Order: sequence, then structure tokens, then C-alpha cells
Amino acid sequence: MSILAYRQAEEDDMRFVRHSWVESYRTSHYAGPIPMSMYFKVYHDVVKNLMERDGVKTMIAYHKEHPSQIFGFCCYEKGYTLPLVHYIYVKSAFRQLPGVDDSFDEGIATMLLEECGIDPTNPHYYTFKTGVWAFLASRGNPFSGGIFKPLLARFDKDEAAKHEAAHFHQKEAPKEREETPCYS
Repeated sequence: MSILAYRQAEEDDMRFVRHSWVESYRTSHYAGPIPMSMYFKVYHDVVKNLMERDGVKTMIAYHKEHPSQIFGFCCYEKGYTLPLVHYIYVKSAFRQLPGVDDSFDEGIATMLLEECGIDPTNPHYYTFKTGVWAFLASRGNPFSGGIFKPLLARFDKDEAAKHEAAHFHQKEAPKEREETPCYS
């Protein structure tokens, strides 16, 4: 019996979501050269505005018997050619559960994505990249379908949809390297 349950984020969850997102993204190389003295203000506003955008939802994974105990969240958006994940976060104590608890076949991040209707092995966009996400995506599963598209978060919804339509292409399998003899 799983202790996990899921719900769409409620107003009481939003402080945790925004703080966890901004704090966990703070040391990402992909956060750009924003000075730390400005980082929290800039990214708090970025995250808040993005989460208020039409069509953006946030799924919460929480303890079934203690609804205020949040394990993680997935902020995602529908309305594009591919599903779009803005950010996924799992508290560090609950990462890698399959290796610690035999009752889990998958990690919370994978289960959150699936609960949002996103198969992480199929093509999908993501807009915020962290070292953890880059590492997992480079190893194949569980996030092998991800296509990094940060501009979809930087434009407003209408402009993002136009950009996506103009630049859409499915993720292709890597091309085989052609063996060419090396002559001295």
C-alpha cells in the first residue's frame, strides 16, 4: 500500500512550491549569471508569473495520511505539440526510493510525471534544467524523452505557442557514426 497521493496544488502549497523551486534552482549552471544578491527576487518573480500563466498546473505528491507533508511537485503545461514540464522537484530525503524501499518500483519524479499524463521516456519539452535533470537525461531513462526548450518559459503563452509551432521537431535517435578509415 503506497503512502503517496496526488492533488493539484492548492493555495496553501504555493509557498512551498515557489520556495523549493527557486532555492533548488539557485546553484544550477543553467540559472545564468544573475548575481546572488538579485537571484531570489528575479527568480521568485519568474516562477510566480510562469505559474500564473493560463494552462500551467502544478501536481503535488504528498503523504496520504498527512496531506501537509509534501514529497515533491511537478509544474507542467498542456497546449503544445508535446507535453511541457517547467520544473519537477522531490525533497532530497525521498529521492531514489526504489533503491531504499522495495514497495517503490519508480521514483517520485517519474510517478509525478505519469500522474500529470507525461511519459518521461517519450518526447516532451522542459524549460528549467538542473544538474540532476541533465545527469538523468544523459543516462537514458527515466527522462530520456526530454527536449530542453527554455524559450517556452520566457515568452508569454501566445508567443511561446508561436515559437513552438515555428521550431517544432521530434527528438530523433542519434545517428550512427560512419566508420571512416584513418590514413596516415
